[in-house]
Amino acid sequence: MASFDGLVRTTIKTDNHHLLQEMCRPHSSLLGRGRCQITSRLIQLDIRDTTVSVGSDYNTSSVQLGLAITGYREFSRFELRPELSLAYGYTDVGNVALDISTANSTLQDTLDAGSIELGRLSFEPEFFFPLNAPSSLYYEATFRVTPTLTCEYLRTTSSRQDCGGGLRLEWNVSSFDALNEFSIRASREVIGGTSRNSIGLQFESQF
Repeated sequence: MASFDGLVRTTIKTDNHHLLQEMCRPHSSLLGRGRCQITSRLIQLDIRDTTVSVGSDYNTSSVQLGLAITGYREFSRFELRPELSLAYGYTDVGNVALDISTANSTLQDTLDAGSIELGRLSFEPEFFFPLNAPSSLYYEATFRVTPTLTCEYLRTTSSRQDCGGGLRLEWNVSSFDALNEFSIRASREVIGGTSRNSIGLQFESQF
């Protein structure tokens, strides 16, 4: 393992070929959608400091597939929007040829970066509550509570399968003209031995 001291400059250039297809077909209180994305990138890597430089040109390719079915049911005080989704992604890097130069020598090496495969099955019943706006400046306020149940499959040099769950909370207000919106989001998810926590504030104004 090499350590770099001083200023490190990295230049990455990409050439993308992107194909995206999405289908939406409502049926009664159900909505189904699908997604397919194919990406190919040419990456030029240039890392250097005062003593060593590393360069490489290599290709990566990836495929992402997704399917989801969302339901809708309205109750007197809230709406229930359950969603069942399946996502799959595969990225292949393969062998990366490295050109390594120092003040006294130049050598070539090959790094086997391999591939990554990820699958995810989720069930997320969202509870949607309309609320009174906090002031006369705003038209609508909403609160969303979404428990999640998820199973993941990950393969790199080894593979693992884990299941878990979590919870997402979101409070949102929007103005009468729909040009201003403020939201607060918080979430926590635990799958196997990995936990993901996030909290965010967002204000959006269009003019």
